[in-house]
Order: sequence, then structure tokens, then C-alpha cells
Amino acid sequence: MDICIIAGQGKLPKILANKSKDSLVICVKGLSNLRDFENPKEEILISELDKVIKLLIKYNIKKILFSGKFYRPESFKHDLDITAKSIFENIKNKGDNELLEIIKGFFTSNGFEVIPPTYFLNENLFSKGVIICNKDDKLKFNYLIKSSEYALKILNELSKFDVGQALVISGKHVIGIEGLEGTNDLIKRCGRLFDNHLKIKSPFGPVFAKFPKKNQSLDLDMPVVGIETVKLCYENNYLGMTVSLNGTLILDQNEIIKFCKTNDFLFHTLGD
Repeated sequence: MDICIIAGQGKLPKILANKSKDSLVICVKGLSNLRDFENPKEEILISELDKVIKLLIKYNIKKILFSGKFYRPESFKHDLDITAKSIFENIKNKGDNELLEIIKGFFTSNGFEVIPPTYFLNENLFSKGVIICNKDDKLKFNYLIKSSEYALKILNELSKFDVGQALVISGKHVIGIEGLEGTNDLIKRCGRLFDNHLKIKSPFGPVFAKFPKKNQSLDLDMPVVGIETVKLCYENNYLGMTVSLNGTLILDQNEIIKFCKTNDFLFHTLGD
């Protein structure tokens, strides 16, 4: 055993653990649950960095993989250990990407390699320029592609402010940018805004776009989409979704393909 999966919230930690049954799983209390894993496992509070290091040494871990949803430490009320206090004091006013780089630097300085989810899930990336749908509709394709390209330009410009991985757009109308509410609430909010303000002016529904920020550390914070996100967009009358070719992890690929080929929803990859 030389790999440890540090498990946050969501299904991704379970998928990764099933891919590597002999990897250690460290569950963050309140975000993931020991009973969900068959692997060797331990549990920590997010405030217990000293304990994490001791566990990694105990199990002879060389590589660490962070997976799932995590929250900023100030969301937790636990007492911080000495190491956590020094780290969290340094990151509390940082943007997300800078915060993650500090966390990564802490573990690498202690001799551990931080690896991305694609270490186990490299097949969870679609080919370039894929559009999955249920029928050949050039008007919809072109609208989706143009909206997606504009969304990518905006997200790339926003990267310097360390803001958001997701955006909802209709043509050149930016409906919303992901903030503290998270992806699901963004999709619902922008669906309502589109219906109230743009529906009568637009030939098609909005497009959900999810891309990593420029120079973002994909080892710790690779954007992820799955079938639940696709279905939520569909339920809110979106035209489709576009994701980064190499920077967005796509879960439930077979389910997504089947859903898009059965329903009037487009799934698109964009990037180099």
C-alpha cells in the first residue's frame, strides 16, 4: 500500500476506492463515512493535520489523492491542532486556487506526492469535439458551440480573479457564474432567470459550461460532472452542457451517453 485517498463529500471517493481496493481511505468526518468503504480506512476531523501525517507515515503512504467536495476550514468549528492552525491562518483570506496550492505544498514538503483522480480514472475523459445527442440538428450544434466558446473565453478571463469553474450562458448572454452556492443551485437559479428574462428572445435553452481555471491545480480540484448534473440541466430546460476536454472529469459516462441519445440534450467537449 502506498496510495491514500482523502475522501470528501460525494460519489467520487467511492469510485476511486473501488478502483484501488488496497489503497488507504482517510474519511473526513462530516463529509464522508467509513461504512461506505471496504478499503483499509481511518477517520479524521479536517482540523487534524498532525494526525493525517502520522497516519500517512504509519501506513507507509507515498502518494495522496484528494477526492470529493471539501469546504473551507472556517466552516468547521473544531479546535485546530498546531499544524492545522498555522496552515489555516495562512489560507483563510486566499482564493480557492491559491489555497489549494498551499495545501499541496504542505503535503509535498512533508515528502508526499499529490496525484490527480485521473491516476485511476484517465478513461473518464471524452475525445475532442464530441457532441452527444439524440438527433442531428445543425442549428442546435452551432448555437451550443458558439455559446460554449464564448463561455470559455469568459471563464479564462475570470481565472485571474480566482473565481468560478462553471458558468451558464445563452449565446452571449451570461446568465450566471458559479459562486458559493455550488453547481446545483447555479443551474436552478439560472434556469429560472432564463425563463423569466431570455426565453422569448432565445431560440434554445441555456448552456452549462464547466472548465478548470487557467493554471489551476488539477491534482486537488479537478472539475467533475456526472449524470445528476446532466439530468438537473435537462429538468431546467437547458439546451446542453459543455466541459473541458482534458480538465473536467466525467463520471457515469455510459449513463450520460444513453441519456443524451434518448432525450433532447446535448453534451459537448471543448479544448485542445
